[in-house]
Amino acid sequence: MNLQTVSVLSACLFLTACDKLSSTLAPSGAEPKAAPTVAVLDLAAVAKALGRDEAYKEQVQAAGRQLQQQLSEFTSGLQDRLRQEQEKLGDAPTDEERQQLQRMVVDAQRQVQQGQALARQKALEFQTQLATQFRTEVQPVAAEVARAMGATTVLLSNSVVWFEPTVDITGGVIDAMRARGATSGAPALTPSADRPEGSTGTQGTQ
Repeated sequence: MNLQTVSVLSACLFLTACDKLSSTLAPSGAEPKAAPTVAVLDLAAVAKALGRDEAYKEQVQAAGRQLQQQLSEFTSGLQDRLRQEQEKLGDAPTDEERQQLQRMVVDAQRQVQQGQALARQKALEFQTQLATQFRTEVQPVAAEVARAMGATTVLLSNSVVWFEPTVDITGGVIDAMRARGATSGAPALTPSADRPEGSTGTQGTQ
């Protein structure tokens, strides 16, 4: 075998290898596409389609009003106690009594600030609780729809940079939940009403 024959055979092998590589990289029209293993869900769109976004908004607003009322009642109670203590001192309190009253005022202000912070915390916790409740309700339905298309994982659309529309199961989940009667009648939740630490009232003068 001469050098020219070897060169021709090497060229043929190289071209054959390139053809095989091209066939693995380029999709063939005759071969069916593999089923996607990941599905994408727009949870906000599901909530809106079912009317849950408005229902939860009303619950959050109602909870906010309830927490604000509790805070107002708590603040009013502290102010009443301070007025009572001031009346006890009369028109000519001693320096020690004035100092003690001032300490009570500072303590009352601290309790009000704690109450405001606690109300904000409870409002955020309530919103998180509502979101978690809805996600838990949607999860088995989304899993069922995803399995039907061959997917093994469901990602939320707001955490994905880009995806093919064919892997979006939002419409299927909405239809499935409507078929199960999951409309705007969301279960009602009530925020817990904890009182600020040390909020049993200001200490009276001795």
